[in-house]
Amino acid sequence: MPSKQQFYQPELDLLRFFAFLMVFVAHTVNLPHFNWVFQAGGYGVCLFFLLSAYLIAELLMRERDSTQSVHVRAFFARRILRIWPVYFLVIGLGIGFGELVPVFHVPAQSIPWLLCMAGNFYVMHHGWTLNALGPLWSLSIEEQFYLAIPAITKIGGRRGLWFTACLCFPLAYGTLLWLGRTHASPSSQVWVNSLVQFQFFAAGTLLGLYFHERDWKLARWKRIGLVAASGVALAAGQKAIHLHQTAPLQAWSLCLGYFVVLLCCTLLFLGVFRAQFHLPRVLGYLGRISYGLYVYQTFFLLIFLYGRHRVPGWQVLRFALLILILTIFISSLSYHFFERPFLCLKQRFTCINNTEITVLLLSLSEQRSRARWSCRERNLGSDANSFATKRA
Repeated sequence: MPSKQQFYQPELDLLRFFAFLMVFVAHTVNLPHFNWVFQAGGYGVCLFFLLSAYLIAELLMRERDSTQSVHVRAFFARRILRIWPVYFLVIGLGIGFGELVPVFHVPAQSIPWLLCMAGNFYVMHHGWTLNALGPLWSLSIEEQFYLAIPAITKIGGRRGLWFTACLCFPLAYGTLLWLGRTHASPSSQVWVNSLVQFQFFAAGTLLGLYFHERDWKLARWKRIGLVAASGVALAAGQKAIHLHQTAPLQAWSLCLGYFVVLLCCTLLFLGVFRAQFHLPRVLGYLGRISYGLYVYQTFFLLIFLYGRHRVPGWQVLRFALLILILTIFISSLSYHFFERPFLCLKQRFTCINNTEITVLLLSLSEQRSRARWSCRERNLGSDANSFATKRA
């Protein structure tokens, strides 16, 4: 591979942590008269999809620009080293705890589906019985998206990505119309459908293509307006159309509801994208470990919340804070002592460095090489001077 390029956008780490926080609030906070506001946070998964697609499209286009091709096997190696270690670790933990504690029990029939990265199809057929392994359904959809995107980029380039992304929208809303007419459950059948969720990957891909080698500058008040409009529209859409309810919805309600979610995720992305602000290191770090935060949270949710019949009033906020602290602690341990070796191995297959830690390591290695070369030049210069002196 050619010399590695640097591509790092710190605001994406902020969006990743915010997406996790949205999902976490939706899972933990349940307050009377305000529950519909907090349940809107479940769409943080859609924001995760959009961010992932944008980043993948941007990195693939940069790789194609620099190498005139896309190394498909290296792409799959990077995705495997990033996703699979934690994914299969969580499956092992879920099965192990399920044998010891009944609340963690994982149905035996779900294991083959999860091992084949098809957890969302299991939920469609059997409902939400995965317990602590519930978040893995979204990782299954991500892996399904990754199967096609590198080959499309290699063969079709920019036009192939444009065509594929634009094709996802009629497929998504055609699927929504069909699911609405067949009275599918919005929670366990529509929400986990791959074709429905592919619209967010398509939006992220289009954003990556549009902003590739383009700048995006907005005044601060415009960015605040975009973020505020996104939050208001998302809460209003959740109030009007409950996409996570179990009772069937009409086809037009499903289409309108998911279009509002897509619009809100895009507005939020545009409001934060390439914003010039100083990101606190803590938030950047939490964004980098957001993968662990997302998959480990349900273990503590089952212990502190779902094991209780009812948590009175605002006391749920204390449990939520405790769960968040424990999730951050475990995710940090996992990142440093379990994920880090795989991330270092992943750099062997990387053409574009897109994380703060890899950019930092690359800059340090460049500084060390420059220091070694300058020291060698000084030694050669001193040897030449001493030789000239002796000869004189």
